[in-house]
Amino acid sequence: MADQANDDTPKVAVLASLRHRDFRFLWTGAVMSSMSRWSMLVGQGWYIHAETGSATLVGLGTLAAFVPFLAGPLLGGPMADRYDRRKLAAATFATNFVLIALLAVLAAFGLAAVWLVITLAFLTGLARSVENPSIQALAPTLVPKSDLLNAIVLMGMARHGARLGGPALAAVMLPTVGPSGAFAAAAVASGLAALSMLGVRTTSRGNAEASRHVIKNFVEALRFLYARPALALTMGLIAAHCSLTMSYEAVLPVFAADNLGGGSTTYSTLFMGVGIGAVGASLLIANLRHDRTKGKWLFITGIASGLAPIGLGLTPLYSLALPLAIMVGASQTAFMSLTNAFIMGSVPDSVRGRMSSLSLMHAGGMMGFANLLNGQIADHYGATLVFVITGIVYLAVLAFMLQLGGALRAVFTTGTMSLEPRGSSSNLTPK
Repeated sequence: MADQANDDTPKVAVLASLRHRDFRFLWTGAVMSSMSRWSMLVGQGWYIHAETGSATLVGLGTLAAFVPFLAGPLLGGPMADRYDRRKLAAATFATNFVLIALLAVLAAFGLAAVWLVITLAFLTGLARSVENPSIQALAPTLVPKSDLLNAIVLMGMARHGARLGGPALAAVMLPTVGPSGAFAAAAVASGLAALSMLGVRTTSRGNAEASRHVIKNFVEALRFLYARPALALTMGLIAAHCSLTMSYEAVLPVFAADNLGGGSTTYSTLFMGVGIGAVGASLLIANLRHDRTKGKWLFITGIASGLAPIGLGLTPLYSLALPLAIMVGASQTAFMSLTNAFIMGSVPDSVRGRMSSLSLMHAGGMMGFANLLNGQIADHYGATLVFVITGIVYLAVLAFMLQLGGALRAVFTTGTMSLEPRGSSSNLTPK
C-alpha cells in the first residue's frame, strides 16, 4: 500500500506521513497547486480592485473561482472514484498551468479585461473541482492506517498553509512587476505541481460504476451522506463555517485600503498572516493522537473561528490586524483540518472521492456566493460590518447546531465520528 520509510526522511511525528515516498510527491504537488491558487486569487483580487474599485466585482471574481465546486459531486467526485486519481490530478495541474500562463501573458501586455480575468478564474476553478477530490481521495491510500490522520491533516496544511506561500509570491510580484507577475508565479507553481505528480507510482481509484449515470452516482453519495446524522451535521457545519467566517477574499482589499490605509503590500501581508497561522495550526493538529484531545481542539477552534474575524474587523491598526489575521488562519485551518480528518478517516475508500467533492461543494461553493454578497455589503457599509456580523452569526449557528444535534455533539466530546445510519437506511453502501 504505502512505501516503507527511508532513512533520510523526516522522523518528527508531526511529519510522519512524509516518510512514505508516494505521499511526499503527492503532498509536494498539493502544496504547489495551493500556492498557485492563492497567488492567483490575491493577484486577481488586487487587479480587479485596482481596475474598478469595486468589492462587488472582486467578489464576482472569487465567485467564479469557487462556484465550480458546486458541480464537484457531479464531475470531480465520480471521476475520482472511477479513474486513476494520480493521472487525473496531474492532468488538472497541467490544465491550470496553461490557463494561468495565458492570463499572465495577457495581463503583461495590458490585454486582460476584467471579464476575461473572471472567465479564466472560472475555468481554473473548474479544473480544481476535479483536482481536489482526486488528491484528497488518493492521500489515504498512500500511507498505513496508523498515519492516516497525520496524512489528512498534512493535506489540509498543504491546502490552507499555502495562504502563506501563495500571497508571499504575490507580495513580491505585485509592487514590482504587477498582477501579471503574481499570475506568472501561479502558473509556475501549477507546472511544478504537475511534474511532482509524475513521481507518484501508486494507482488508486474507487469503484463508481462506469455504466451508471453520473447523476445516479451523485444521488447514491447524497443518500450515504444524509442517512448518517454525524456526517450530515458535520457537512452542514462546514458550510456555515466557510460561508460565514472564511469568505473574506472580496472584503480584504477594501479592508486593507480603507480601514488600514494600506496598499498591495498590506493586502498581501494580511493574507500571509492568515497563512502563517494556518501552517502553525496544521503542525499542532498533525501531532494530535488522542481522540478526545482532537474533539477538545475542534471545540476551541470552532469558537475561535468566529471570534478572530470579529477582532480583525474592529481594529484600525495594522500592528493589531496582522496578529489577528494569524489568529484567523490558525483557528479556521485547525477547525477545517479536524473536520476533514474526521470525515475522510471515517468513510470507506469506495466513496472517498465523492465525499471529498461533497465537502468541497458545501465549503467552496458556499464561499463563492458568500464572497459576492460580502463584497456588495462592503461596498455600501464597509468591511468592518462584514467581519463582525458574519462572526456573530456563525457563533450563533454553532451554538444552535450543538444544542440540537446529539450526533454532532458526540464528535466534539469523543473526537470520533459515528457512521451509524438512521432508520431503514442502514444498508446503504455506495458502489
